[in-house]
Amino acid sequence: MGTALGMYGLDSLSAVSVQYWVWRELTTSITVPEIFAAASIKDLIETITGRVLAADGKNDGG
Repeated sequence: MGTALGMYGLDSLSAVSVQYWVWRELTTSITVPEIFAAASIKDLIETITGRVLAADGKNDGG
């Protein structure tokens, strides 16, 4: 099990910054509650990766 995001000092302002970065860099959306709900950075990355791959599949016509 990974370290909870709150242990890294994640607060609402930081979560909004993460949300904006994900949108800007990956053109994928994630909500602030989803960021806080992630049990670890690994879980958050897996959620984001799943969305990026799902969106890529839609864009490829598959």
